[in-house]
Amino acid sequence: MKRPKVVILVKYFMPLKIVSGNIGFYKQLLPKLAGIFDLHVITYNKSDSLSLEKRDGYVIHRVRSPFLLNGTLLARKLKPDLIIFGTGIWKAMHHFAYSSLLKMLIFDKKVALQQNVALRQTSLFLRFLPFFYKSIFCAGEHVTKQFLLYHHGAINIQPGINKDNLRKLKEISKGRDIRIGFFGQYIEHKSPEELIEVFTEINPTNAELFMAAHNIGNFKQERIIPKIKGRKDIIAVGYLTDIYSYINSCDIVVVPFKIDYSILGIAQTAIDAMALGKAVVAYDSATLRPLIENGVDGYLYRTKDELKMHLSTLLRDKEKRLSFGLHARNKIMNNFNIDDSAKKMGEEIERIISRP
Repeated sequence: MKRPKVVILVKYFMPLKIVSGNIGFYKQLLPKLAGIFDLHVITYNKSDSLSLEKRDGYVIHRVRSPFLLNGTLLARKLKPDLIIFGTGIWKAMHHFAYSSLLKMLIFDKKVALQQNVALRQTSLFLRFLPFFYKSIFCAGEHVTKQFLLYHHGAINIQPGINKDNLRKLKEISKGRDIRIGFFGQYIEHKSPEELIEVFTEINPTNAELFMAAHNIGNFKQERIIPKIKGRKDIIAVGYLTDIYSYINSCDIVVVPFKIDYSILGIAQTAIDAMALGKAVVAYDSATLRPLIENGVDGYLYRTKDELKMHLSTLLRDKEKRLSFGLHARNKIMNNFNIDDSAKKMGEEIERIISRP
């Protein structure tokens, strides 16, 4: 039986060497959807990557700039049953502009939206969403609630964990007994500088801080270099291909993302760390709050002093680290399985395709 053809139009995708919750989410989700549909991903060819590649049961097509024009033209050529526009756009006006252009280019095709982040501000322009899209797949409950104000077809397809990824771990050595990990981007709203300051103030003799992100060049700024220069207990590295093994090498993972918009609806880094049984300390934001019951399977914080207090507690209390990790792993395995998200999204895709 011929499977329905689905095209996902998403600008940033593998093999871009960036730490991105959006890419991490797709990496977990798409192999599952490929088991249901004839799945094609159209993405931006930013490097010398292959223009056509088969991966995990689906096909990746890479096009040159301007992405939206060339990608949409290719999507039409593939004659899909449904096109899904995947985006991390967080400004309402930009959303309206891109959606309008998309509608003009593929006015006769069924199109859905995959909205992976919350918007910074809502806008009257969002009232046009039902005109643009048949349905909206939202990566998290707070994103869903935001878009339900403007489209009754918004549905929560939350990020999750692919258990297969947890079986391919390498042994990574560490320099001290306890490793605190940061995995994200070296940008202000993800607060790497505050974490460095807290670690330096605690100044533990038995722990190291391991920080990994793709934009290490941004990190080497004058105000930060003196804080880590000469310190063997603070390791700052760039992009890692085997991120799961490095997360697994940590005892504590800090997720200090301080905004609710422009970040994957539920932070993939926190999901991955909790699935690996790590004690997580996270900023109390809408992207992290659904994951953590404060004091049971991790810590939430709002101030620098609270971050310092929670880290100090976990550094001296091994039993609490292990207890948090055990509860966290059980929660993720039972409630954030990517198979469930793929099944739910697949059923909605089939419903959209079947309607006139």
